[in-house]
Amino acid sequence: MESIKNEDEFINSVLKSSRTALVLFYMPFIGESTYAIKTIKKYIEENGFNGKCFVLDINKFKNLADEYMIYFIPSLFIFKNGELIFRIEGLITEKILKSVLEGI
Repeated sequence: MESIKNEDEFINSVLKSSRTALVLFYMPFIGESTYAIKTIKKYIEENGFNGKCFVLDINKFKNLADEYMIYFIPSLFIFKNGELIFRIEGLITEKILKSVLEGI
């Protein structure tokens, strides 16, 4: 999973991309965030994923957190062709992730 460094990178790598992108809005040192990162990495290792995966620390991107109305951490957003198509808020389990990603 790549870390997004600034809003321009978010725009170019996610919103202007034709590939599917997973974007995990998280906070470091929050147990659920750490669990979500491990769960996503494990899923991708075991099942593959034909897209890009990013993590975005909401402490550094308050504007994006406000724009996307993030009220729960972690929040996983799935973008396709630059459009938000799905969001998962709170605890992200492998079962939930699998059912969502198999449906896109």
